[in-house]
Amino acid sequence: MAVPLSLGGKRPGEDAGAASSGYYEFQYGWVARHALEMTDTSCELKWILCEWHTDFVLGWDDSFAPVSVKHREPNTGHWTVATLFSDGGIDTLYTRWDELGRPAQCRWVTNGGLNTDCQALAKSCAATDCDAFEAWFDKHGFRFNGATRADVVAFLTALRIDNDSSRSKDQRIVQIDTAARPALRRLGLSAIEAPAVYDAVVAIARTASQGFGETEPTTWSSSSAVAFDAAVLAVADSAKRVIRAEPVVEVARKIAIPASAEPPPPSAENTTLIKKLRRGKVVPTAEMAARRTRMGWTAHEATYSEPLPAAGQLSAFETLSLNPWTGLAR
Repeated sequence: MAVPLSLGGKRPGEDAGAASSGYYEFQYGWVARHALEMTDTSCELKWILCEWHTDFVLGWDDSFAPVSVKHREPNTGHWTVATLFSDGGIDTLYTRWDELGRPAQCRWVTNGGLNTDCQALAKSCAATDCDAFEAWFDKHGFRFNGATRADVVAFLTALRIDNDSSRSKDQRIVQIDTAARPALRRLGLSAIEAPAVYDAVVAIARTASQGFGETEPTTWSSSSAVAFDAAVLAVADSAKRVIRAEPVVEVARKIAIPASAEPPPPSAENTTLIKKLRRGKVVPTAEMAARRTRMGWTAHEATYSEPLPAAGQLSAFETLSLNPWTGLAR
């Protein structure tokens, strides 16, 4: 049944819900990107803590970085220094950074463009240009509500600004290609299911951000003597918001098949093999048997070759000299 025209044909007076939902999805997409990167065994990132002090926190072995995510629609224009504080929450990020013990790095990421002053600030932060920070404080230090020069310079030294991101409408398409497919190839899985895997990892990010992540039953117990202490309750709650590599790898393996299990493409009707069989007037049943054998050999060959065209594990082409049925040398 269609929605009545009197209802669906008139825009609501207030329609912020859909936009707000999109902004959260943009944040979850950022988390999913980092989560997929953790599937690489060479990745140093160990965990992601969602919606805790900041939008999320990236954790390594002995350090962490709070991250603030700000989505911006194209028609809102470029970020200016003034809007970094009025809409971008840079002063809030400073407060969180200070409360968390001033970690060596914190991040502010957006898909919005930066005006000239903001671009200069981003470059200065990347280069930890303390002279530029001193000059910046002389002009904008008042925006930090009483923070000292040394405090602001220390914060800017830790700050990294990233606006190399896509709109929320395009984020899924971009990150399926730049994050999900490479992750599946690293895991030796078919990249065909990259969209479904990406959506599943975004769901993990959404669940963790809402505090519904899975934890072990022993994480928190009311029978403990300190069960209801604030610090213990906080630890139990934050544990539900942590994402590690293992669940991401597990969901990828559930959805995607091994790359070597991808069936070979169907052969053309007039391949060299078929032409030879027909010239020899081979009966149809023998022709089909020959085609099945050829496809079986192609599938066997694929198990010793990396998925193409992407780089994967090194091929073991020399092992193709083994008989596929006996495993013995020919």
